[in-house]
Amino acid sequence: MRTDEQIQTKIEELKAIAATPSFRKVSFFGDDNEAAIEAQVEVLEGRLTVDDVDEREEIGDFTEHQYHSAYDAANWLADDASTDPVAGWDGLH
Repeated sequence: MRTDEQIQTKIEELKAIAATPSFRKVSFFGDDNEAAIEAQVEVLEGRLTVDDVDEREEIGDFTEHQYHSAYDAANWLADDASTDPVAGWDGLH
């Protein structure tokens, strides 16, 4: 599990990306990037697990784009270094 400091740093980085004037709020495919970042922040703030994210997707709380972003954040929380939630936004801000 990540430390509180690591989690807070990722939250701040994600919020900074979303606040960047050049951030693409909607993807080329019409996906809501801003909502996807909000889902990641929600996962990090709530310390949600992959199972929690799966449950939220099953009841319709997340679009597919939000789900994949939230899933990456939950995996990162579980110490999966290959799913850095910030790195997924490279090139979109």
